[in-house]
Amino acid sequence: MIQTCMEKRNATIDFFRIIAAVLVIVIHAGLRGLFGVSVTVALYAVPFFMLVTGYFYFINPSRERLNKVIKKTLWLWFIWMIIYLPAGIKIYVRAHAEGASALRMVLDSVVGESVCYGGSWYLMAVVVGLLVVDYLRRHNLMALCHTIAAAILIILCFDTNYRPIVAHVPMVHVNLATTVITGILWIDISYIIATKKEWLLEHFGEWRWFIIAVALTVCEYVMRRCTLGELSMKYNDMWITLPVSMVLIFTVILKHPNMQPKEHAIKFRDFATLLFFISFGVIDVCRLPQSVGGCTLVIIITAFLAAFIMMLSHRKSFKWLKRLY
Repeated sequence: MIQTCMEKRNATIDFFRIIAAVLVIVIHAGLRGLFGVSVTVALYAVPFFMLVTGYFYFINPSRERLNKVIKKTLWLWFIWMIIYLPAGIKIYVRAHAEGASALRMVLDSVVGESVCYGGSWYLMAVVVGLLVVDYLRRHNLMALCHTIAAAILIILCFDTNYRPIVAHVPMVHVNLATTVITGILWIDISYIIATKKEWLLEHFGEWRWFIIAVALTVCEYVMRRCTLGELSMKYNDMWITLPVSMVLIFTVILKHPNMQPKEHAIKFRDFATLLFFISFGVIDVCRLPQSVGGCTLVIIITAFLAAFIMMLSHRKSFKWLKRLY
């Protein structure tokens, strides 16, 4: 009997993509009262997505792979922008009638949160982050890249959770943490993880570091509330310790791989992708109460629709649905 060697894939990373997608729903479903989840551990979600993309690219970087990743990312940005275009037009017309700048809304849709769906900024951030960090890598300017990333972290902290400290300084009326500049920070960190992987695994691979990572975020949240009061309902997307927590969490996940046949593990990835994109439509259409029950129902509906699309896309007549994920 001839035995074939089946290609394996780390299903742990793909499983955590699903958890990250659920955390995105927790944020956008407005679940703010559950022990600060949406402004603490839920903030791991989008950085995790970016770290995964950057990590796998920087393991074996090349122009060809860069173009492939960017092309795939831009396609997802475009196709879901088209799907949510009716919602975007509705918001655009209402906002324009209230005096909002048309040019500003179009610009925000490209570099920040789109009027079509809020998650669009993350995709453009990945593209910008990859282009900037990879350019600096190829020109041996990673010291400059790390400096830029550190500066972005400081700016984002003062623009979000630490705004009260610089309340006297004029600030732009946009959440910088949900714009493309955030991609430079997280893609730079993904480069560090990819290049320092062995050292990180040796020193920070045990599960206790996962707990420490969460504790860092929660402790900073508690200290921030005790010293500066309640967090802003809008500007609450960045913590000083968040990059450290993300490096620790990602390292622990890498240290404990669950290697599965690639075709099986990829199903987790695809399911997570659909969860992320579909959730914006479910939240907008259902308009459920901002409660644990409402958030849970959004998760259930979104998961059902994601599973249904995946199942349908494997039928010959509906293979085109795979273009959605």
